[in-house]
Amino acid sequence: MSKLIYWLKTKTHAGVAGEVHQALQLLPRKVQRRFGLLVGVQMLTAFLDLAGVLLVTVVGVLALSSVSPGTAVPAQLQSLVNLGTDHGLDINQITIIAAYLAAFFLIAKSVLGSLLTRRALRFLANQQAALSVSLASRLLCQPITVIQERHSMTTAYAVVQGATSAIVGILGSAATIVTESTLLIIFGITLFVINPILTLIAMGFLAAVGLVLQLTLGGWSARVGAINARTAIRGNTVIQETLGSYREISVSNRMGLYAQRIRELVIAGAHSQADGAFIGQVPKFVFESTLVVGAVILATVQVAISDTVTAIGTMVLFLASGSRVLPSIMRLQTSFITIKSASGGAGATFELARTLQGSTAIVPDPSSIEELCKELNSDYDDFLPSIDINRVEYVYPGGGAAALKDISLHVEAGSSLALVGSTGAGKSTLADIMLGILAPSAGGVELGGRHPHDATRIWPGAVAYVPQQVMLVDGTVRDNVALGLPAEVIEDDRIWQALQDAHLADFLRDSREGLDTVIGERGVRLSGGQRQRLGLDRALFTRPKILVLDEATSALDAQTEVSISRVINELHGKVTVVVVAHRLATVREFDQIAYLEHGQLMWAGRFEEVRLRVPEFDAQARILGL
Repeated sequence: MSKLIYWLKTKTHAGVAGEVHQALQLLPRKVQRRFGLLVGVQMLTAFLDLAGVLLVTVVGVLALSSVSPGTAVPAQLQSLVNLGTDHGLDINQITIIAAYLAAFFLIAKSVLGSLLTRRALRFLANQQAALSVSLASRLLCQPITVIQERHSMTTAYAVVQGATSAIVGILGSAATIVTESTLLIIFGITLFVINPILTLIAMGFLAAVGLVLQLTLGGWSARVGAINARTAIRGNTVIQETLGSYREISVSNRMGLYAQRIRELVIAGAHSQADGAFIGQVPKFVFESTLVVGAVILATVQVAISDTVTAIGTMVLFLASGSRVLPSIMRLQTSFITIKSASGGAGATFELARTLQGSTAIVPDPSSIEELCKELNSDYDDFLPSIDINRVEYVYPGGGAAALKDISLHVEAGSSLALVGSTGAGKSTLADIMLGILAPSAGGVELGGRHPHDATRIWPGAVAYVPQQVMLVDGTVRDNVALGLPAEVIEDDRIWQALQDAHLADFLRDSREGLDTVIGERGVRLSGGQRQRLGLDRALFTRPKILVLDEATSALDAQTEVSISRVINELHGKVTVVVVAHRLATVREFDQIAYLEHGQLMWAGRFEEVRLRVPEFDAQARILGL
């Protein structure tokens, strides 16, 4: 989170072009070209606006000539009148035709513009969704150390809200800036050709107003966007911490302190959102006044330098143009403000994208229902569940002492291995390397003669894992046991068998809902031991050939621990079991005990053999009366 806060503090004043460039880099080249093509088509609609406004001017001048017979038609329009009279049309009929054409062009522009805007917004929404999926997919393919470096709330924000700010907020506003700028340029050139002096006066006046707005609101909007992002991330974090630490906070009587933190963050977020809404409305109020002031200036200048017909015609043209130009300027100004504001939220996404830069690995598409059924019913007959660890070393990112040093082990198929040692000895790190969650800095691991990633891909479900802290989803027992699997492939009999093996079946049979029992968020309705057994049940559901348990029996009562140990013993010869253990009694009968100390393998062998070779292990066993 500190990296994100640093980015928000130091980068919020970056130029609009820089923000747009960063947002564009989040899209593939092909998508960038499609986006450019879509914006280009939107730019062409400005010519419909121009045609409509010019025809409105023609209608005004011709109407004045028809109601004032003594009023001469300007020379620029006389050829149009002559063309009409040559075809038997009088000036009134010519005026009506011009009015219909003006209405057609202006309506066509509005309809086409709305359709293109909808298409653009849908396109950007799809790209935002694709970006979120891509970021999540690439992140899931990273080593767990990369994931753990980032705060979970920051990552969640970057993948969803930040991606929306980057694509819909920044690129959507950039598209508006390009299309509206095109309209302004086309109108400016046309008006300059007709009346250079008035055009320069109008452009200078509007540019001055826009510059003042940008200087006033640009930095403010960037700060508001940064505050919105920080308060959203921090607010979710504090609420999560408060709910997760409810017991400790309640017992220590610190509810008021946490409530105050939440209050401060919510108020800060509400104020910044209100400021953001106000900033978005300011251009509207300013340019409404600008239109009135500009009309007065226009009328004054025209009356002073032109005859009546020319003055009226020019005023009609400029006012008609103003009716199209001023809304365009407001949208332009609002888009600049939106980019500044969205850059604060997009910062988390930019930072995550830089972290994942160069990573092309993505999560593969899930198997079909038929393939999943086949995988679940597989006996893994062609998988020999042996484990070979060859001179493995591991250094955590950032350097420091090696967590593992030159470790070699061989675990026969169907045998059991216990990893024991003091806290920080490297037991869980070695287990993660066995599972392929961490890549060793040196050496290698093979499961059944395959790299761990290849083994889990070729034989999905053949390797299972029970962590120290089981992460349960907010759903039913069935949802948690069959974690992520679709309902079509879940067999209740198989779940009950796994529950029986984990000694959780009796508890559920006493419940009216059975497998439909809702366990609550993170399993709050279960005891610690029940949560741990549900994690074991989840692992046994796929009938694995290799089972790794990382302190998985630490939360069990003595009776249940004995039962689980019996289940593990029953797996002997059929399932290769690896246990990271502190309770030595649980693993006394294991085939191998590997004692680790400061990342080094001190000895591996039977329980009594390790006692003889490692004094520290013998001392621990004596304390426990073993």
